[in-house]
Amino acid sequence: MSINYDRLFKRLVNACERLGWSVVLDDIDSEACFLEKKITISKSKAPSIRFHMLMHELGHVLIEELPTSIDVKRPNSGMHKTTTSIHKTLVLSDECAAWDRGYYHATSVLRLKFDKRLFEMSRAKYIKTYASWLLRTKKQILDNA
Repeated sequence: MSINYDRLFKRLVNACERLGWSVVLDDIDSEACFLEKKITISKSKAPSIRFHMLMHELGHVLIEELPTSIDVKRPNSGMHKTTTSIHKTLVLSDECAAWDRGYYHATSVLRLKFDKRLFEMSRAKYIKTYASWLLRTKKQILDNA
């Protein structure tokens, strides 16, 4: 069975729009801008990755705007210097939670069918980048500057 990730992406876009959010494809990295209620997804990525990234960004939106009993409200990571391990672990925790909440919404609420193994590979790749960032020391950051 072939999976049409462009169609799945559009289903997620519709879910975002129902929450009052716009979704745009652009050349920048994927992000959710809460001030503008806009999610930007990198258009240079493969359709499956764009779908995974939108699922993740939607997870951030849902945690903030429609929290459930499973969503843990953490202290704002912005309260700490960005180089502290407290800030970094809060960011990592938030990123993992967004992946989980986006996945839950896509599979249980929207009932979307997609390759779960491919999703887990994308999720692992992006979480690994945050974990790597978390473990970098100030000296390593300065040496790479």
